[in-house]
Amino acid sequence: MAKRIAQLGVTRIDGLSAATTWASSDTLKLMLPCPRGDAVVACAATYGGGLVGGDRIALDLEVAADAALTIGTQSTTKVYRSTGADAEQRINARIADGALLASLPEPVSCFADSRFVQRVAIDLAPTASLAWLDAVSAGRVANNEAWCMARYDSRTDLRLGGRLIAREALRLDRSAAKRFAGQVIIATLWLIGPRCAAAASAATELARTHQPGDQGLLLAASPVSGGCVLRGAAISHETLNRTMRSVTSVLADQLGDAPWLRLASVEMTCT
Repeated sequence: MAKRIAQLGVTRIDGLSAATTWASSDTLKLMLPCPRGDAVVACAATYGGGLVGGDRIALDLEVAADAALTIGTQSTTKVYRSTGADAEQRINARIADGALLASLPEPVSCFADSRFVQRVAIDLAPTASLAWLDAVSAGRVANNEAWCMARYDSRTDLRLGGRLIAREALRLDRSAAKRFAGQVIIATLWLIGPRCAAAASAATELARTHQPGDQGLLLAASPVSGGCVLRGAAISHETLNRTMRSVTSVLADQLGDAPWLRLASVEMTCT
């Protein structure tokens, strides 16, 4: 199946961020309930709520100097059972000096025997800022399908000022069930740049003071060039979601409101 591309470009005009390039595809739809404001707010949705083997979708994001974009998903991205072909998602993001991109999607949920490949490439200018959440859940736990995917292969490349500062790779298959010991969701949150400095500090302090295993939650923060990366795993979705939201709520001053509140209103509008 041919790759389907959606595009979104944001520019700062007359003191506000505005969507100046906006294109959906027949597989990946972009909805913009707030195309102009302190930050543009966008919601991505796949028809049917997920991907099947052979689907190939792509998303291009560009945030111009001093602009801001918050983007999420309408719901979890479900990856359905495959007979052999991979479902593929590629995301390219370019963030100019002084700009902020906050990408806070719901988790990817891999059903039994699903196959999913994701490639993310993010290019930040020297003073650009990024909040990037990537989460994957165990799938349909109630159906005894925890971590029963045939393939989950995700790689994220981060470049700052043209230099590769991080490459995060995660590969999972059915053997993951033995390693996660009851945990049903894992997440990685990148916080980079001056506009995310307060959130990065909050994440670092949260990980430092957290007692391992408290509320079934594991947290770790590591420094990266210009910020930090927060990693978490939990025995419940709500516990990890609440933790990530507490950190990203610090971005309210930069985005005009807490990003999770804006995205929640988007999901209600899109439903």
